[in-house]
Amino acid sequence: MTPFRNQFANFRKKIMSPKASHVHDDVNAVGEARPRLICGLGNPGAKYVGTRHNIGVSCLDELLVAYSLASGPKKSSESTFKEIEIDGNKIVLAYPTSFYNETGLGLAKKIRKQGIKPSEIVVICDDIDLSAGEVRMRLTGGNGGNRGLKSIINVLGTQHIPRIRVGIGRPIDENGKPAYGSDEIANWVLSRPQSSDLGQLSDATSQIVSAIKISVAESNESAMNFLNSNT
Repeated sequence: MTPFRNQFANFRKKIMSPKASHVHDDVNAVGEARPRLICGLGNPGAKYVGTRHNIGVSCLDELLVAYSLASGPKKSSESTFKEIEIDGNKIVLAYPTSFYNETGLGLAKKIRKQGIKPSEIVVICDDIDLSAGEVRMRLTGGNGGNRGLKSIINVLGTQHIPRIRVGIGRPIDENGKPAYGSDEIANWVLSRPQSSDLGQLSDATSQIVSAIKISVAESNESAMNFLNSNT
């Protein structure tokens, strides 16, 4: 018999998921779409500000600096939503207040309420397998081991969600080799970047701000071509 806790979790996931009509499984539609919501992955709380795992949130902060704030924060139980305006288009910025691995639930509720399609979302997240400051954008695909992205894919029921991955590099173990241990990786992503990486990460966030403007003005595919040809 399924434990009550698991039954409740499954029921919550079901009711929080968007209606099937919101799911686009056409890759061409994803490429032609323009974003209405940008989700920056990260953990809530002051102690996580500026950590490697919160690079997605740092990108949202740069967007707020670059564009005027159209409205103050609107809090749900799991996300804080702010609005900016890019060339006359209102764009929602989704700041998480739930922890990294549970990002999907807060997003599902918001996009169902506002009729936002998965193809109209851009997720910004860190990637340990890219060197610090390296940026890649894809329109579809698996989660690549990123549990925050996995949560979003599972809850929305589609892999066709544009995502921008920002490299944070992989830690090096005591033997000078790339580390793969769970404790080493957890300590790495929850710590702040080395000073030697700050310049590359700053450049990366600036490129992402430019790419978001391109995606709003033209399409997700145009933004992808810009980012992947400039890094």
